[in-house]
Amino acid sequence: MNMNDVKIRACTEKDNMKISILLRCMLEHMSDSGGHRVNPNETFWQDLPIKVRGTDRKCLVAGQNSELIAFVLANIQPLDNVFVPMQSLHINAIYVCPEFRRRGLAEQLMSQIFQWGQAEGCQQVDLNVLPQNEALRYYERLGFKVFQHSMTKELK
Repeated sequence: MNMNDVKIRACTEKDNMKISILLRCMLEHMSDSGGHRVNPNETFWQDLPIKVRGTDRKCLVAGQNSELIAFVLANIQPLDNVFVPMQSLHINAIYVCPEFRRRGLAEQLMSQIFQWGQAEGCQQVDLNVLPQNEALRYYERLGFKVFQHSMTKELK
């Protein structure tokens, strides 16, 4: 695929199955890096409803025609009640197929999703990343900093 022919656009309901496949690839890669094990049930993945539209969420895909090679999924999360009220843009997932990495796609997707978040009144953006994930350094180059640590313990 010629990268000059790759276009970024908003997701549609027709993209659901392809996004589900990319999401599963991303989660399997995360599982290999110490993340949770991925649901092996094929029916689950075929029926997974990915909410791609809504006033508080945005999904962008990158590809050529119907072939998708990357996506970003984000939503707006209000902080209120015990905190000073503000809007935060949460990156739920971003994934670029391995053979298309290091070509600027993630940066383009993130730039567009940041612009959307700013236009919607968000003052910050956050995401979750495993400490072993090779994308950690990329996020740091974008200006992300550790805000809090999430810890787990197995119960036996």
